[in-house]
Amino acid sequence: MDRNRSDLFDSWESYHKTCRELSHAMASQLGSQVRLAKKTSNLFRTRKEAAAKRLDVRRLHRVIEIDPAGRTAEVEGMTTFEDFADATLLKGLRPPVVPELKTITVGGAVSGVGIEASSFRYGLVHEMVEEMEILYDLITTRAARAVAIKGFEMKEGNQANLVVLNAESVWEALTYHEAPRHVIKNGKEVTGFQEKAK
Repeated sequence: MDRNRSDLFDSWESYHKTCRELSHAMASQLGSQVRLAKKTSNLFRTRKEAAAKRLDVRRLHRVIEIDPAGRTAEVEGMTTFEDFADATLLKGLRPPVVPELKTITVGGAVSGVGIEASSFRYGLVHEMVEEMEILYDLITTRAARAVAIKGFEMKEGNQANLVVLNAESVWEALTYHEAPRHVIKNGKEVTGFQEKAK
């Protein structure tokens, strides 16, 4: 492997600049359907292309830094596991869990539970993540449309289903899988969170 793979690495300055630009681009699309423009896809089903605007996230595809002593890495979300593994190997390390598809991105593996790639010692891909930075926090208002359920948009008069998790972060929610604080179905709470006895 070429020991001088500068194409695998990004700087904090460049990362923050890209995030600001993408955040401004997303803010200018409020009220519009937006999809990610990216160079790879591991979607194994056909999907009808919607007339959505594209947010070009392809620039977030590199490793920012690797701390060999701490055995940690700062990685942009669109970095493929192939590039992430190559970058860590240059530092004498490797990711503890690597999905079998080399074009799966770090962000995609975390949000998609790494297509269940796991190891006995380290668990699933998302269990390696200590912290995530969210570029643009959104509430999904059309999730039911993706699975063809009618009447579940966030509109007055529609059915309302909502799950409120007892977690301080996305990482905590994915890691600990605690019972939800509230589950609301058809506008009524059907279960409540029970505080653990201390």
